[in-house]
Amino acid sequence: AVTWSHWADWGPEPSVFSWAELACVTAVCVLLLALGITGNVLTILVVWLRPHLRSTTYLYLCSMAASDLLILLLMPLDLYKLWNVRTWILGDAVCKVSQFLSESCTFSTILHITALSLERYVAVCQPLTAKTLVTRARVRALIGCLWVVAVVILAGWGNDFQGGGGGGGGCDYWTTRLGGNVCVCVCVSVRVLNI
Repeated sequence: AVTWSHWADWGPEPSVFSWAELACVTAVCVLLLALGITGNVLTILVVWLRPHLRSTTYLYLCSMAASDLLILLLMPLDLYKLWNVRTWILGDAVCKVSQFLSESCTFSTILHITALSLERYVAVCQPLTAKTLVTRARVRALIGCLWVVAVVILAGWGNDFQGGGGGGGGCDYWTTRLGGNVCVCVCVSVRVLNI
């Protein structure tokens, strides 16, 4: 005889959250998505359209806004994962790429904040050196390097991204080494800032 538990194995796995909790989380995420996209797009546009705002600080902020924008654009996939724990219909590639982009943006933001803090430290403690050392061209190059470093660091842990495939599996994320990698980035950032 077929029992309910037999069918439960084939159906969508119930979420760890209640429907009310999922609805509240979704509502907050939709609000954050709308405000975040608006704010980050405006930040990028203002820096792009106003040449006098292209200082080194605003270049960092613009790059971090782009990073935040990418993370926000991936939020619907995270919401999908919350609502559908077991089923992932978008395939392995979308699962892996979305996780890779999200983590790359997170690492990039950590590195940006560290570099911006270091620049501000130099500007306050050694203003004459900062005038010659910190230029827009160097900051643009540094921002590009920060993005490359974030992607390269994460690419080394590529096997930790586990896709769900189109066969009904979930889009799981293996965080053991990646969580350690975030800790390394944060610890290095804190150490650099405690000069």
